[in-house]
Amino acid sequence: MLLGVAFTVLLLLISGVSAGELDFPPVDLKEEHSVVVVSFTHPLRFYGASTQMDEATFKFTISTDEADVNGSCTAQENNCKRSVSFPEGVEKCVTLKGSFDDVSFRETGRICLSVLSPKNVTLSCQNVNVSVSWEYSKPKPGTSFRVHVGGSAGHLVSDTTEHQYDLSHFVWASEERYLGFHHVTVTAKEGGNQSESIPSKTFTFNALKTAEIYCKLDFPPVDVIEKESAATVSFMNPLLFYAALKQAAKSDSATFAFTVSSDNGDFEGACTAQEKICKVDFSFLEGAKCVTLKGRLFDGIGVRYVEFRETDPICAPAEVHVLMLTILLFVFGIITSVIIIVVCKVKAWTLKMPPLPLPLVPPYHEREQLYAPASDPDISPVTLTDNKLCKNPSVSSVEEEDDLQESGVDYQHQLLARPYAEGGLSEGYRRDEDSADDSEKTEIVSMDLEDEAEVGGSGYDRPQTLQVDIGDGEMVTGYSER
Repeated sequence: MLLGVAFTVLLLLISGVSAGELDFPPVDLKEEHSVVVVSFTHPLRFYGASTQMDEATFKFTISTDEADVNGSCTAQENNCKRSVSFPEGVEKCVTLKGSFDDVSFRETGRICLSVLSPKNVTLSCQNVNVSVSWEYSKPKPGTSFRVHVGGSAGHLVSDTTEHQYDLSHFVWASEERYLGFHHVTVTAKEGGNQSESIPSKTFTFNALKTAEIYCKLDFPPVDVIEKESAATVSFMNPLLFYAALKQAAKSDSATFAFTVSSDNGDFEGACTAQEKICKVDFSFLEGAKCVTLKGRLFDGIGVRYVEFRETDPICAPAEVHVLMLTILLFVFGIITSVIIIVVCKVKAWTLKMPPLPLPLVPPYHEREQLYAPASDPDISPVTLTDNKLCKNPSVSSVEEEDDLQESGVDYQHQLLARPYAEGGLSEGYRRDEDSADDSEKTEIVSMDLEDEAEVGGSGYDRPQTLQVDIGDGEMVTGYSER
């Protein structure tokens, strides 16, 4: 019995787990009818230790607020399980502890069904980046999550308040880690209580391990150079290209082996951790210029390995003279295009276009200036009285007619024509159509001829119109002489 326990402890130590510092495997609680089923992965399975002895029995105790329940499981069992009863109305919480005789495991926290568990725990490995993420529907203030990584190459327990955790630093810590087998569990913690632990899918980078997720690495950038009938494929050594692999603790005898495939067959190559560049020489078939590569990173003994993804077809560049001819033709086309554009631009600038015909109708602002606007004359109506007429109001029409005839001209026609010759009648005098006396429809205005003779001044200092009786009582309006 003691020999079996010692052997188990030795296996755990080889796996990177120190005795007396073991964390309890993740615990699952499920309520079935009136009892709660408590289950967890057997510690030897969880830590990846071999189980070759029937004597390796794991003993554990499940404690509730009311009592303790003991249980055990053998090395042949993958899971340890025990049912626990709770009184009506009591919160369903348990605490677990266990041991392999003198090899003890840390006591778990208080695990309660009332604390919600994380959902959709997902493991992702994109090239060298490894992470786990999860969902949590109703976080409370102070809610945190415990991430537990277990497997064949040690374990890690870490707390976070985020809904994801980066595992890269754990996986790429050593050759044993990146060639190992791993699984992750996530547990929600609220105050002093915690939920059941939800596992992710198992994963590994080791193609010889059994896991749910196989992770692979990408090839570094590859160069293919053709020289006459031969060709060379070269790329940077992955052990140096990836910082994670470069920093990982590993054997100096680690080797990267690769295969170059073409239409002419497969060509094998390899490089050690001390070589910076990996390369291989081979020959192409006539017309074949492309290759694909795949590779494996082996451990120091050449057994375990990390798989690399096969590349897409990688083709050799065109021959130098063909490439140069293509470049020259391209440059010549650009220069020709530039010259044509410049010539067209110069012609467009130098050609003189005939002027457009002037519009028949001038613009409105020019039409307004064709004629200078005449200002309105300031004319004040003046009434002049003919003293001679006023002194002899009874002068007959015969005498007036004789006076008109003495001038030797047809004075009547002069008076009638003068208003039109001088620009129209004055606004101060008009025909009175509203007179009460229908027989007397004109206003008689006399002119003081004597005053006119004495003044002899400007035409604006005397009346310019007068009423003249041309016989039979018919009156006309005329202008006086200035």
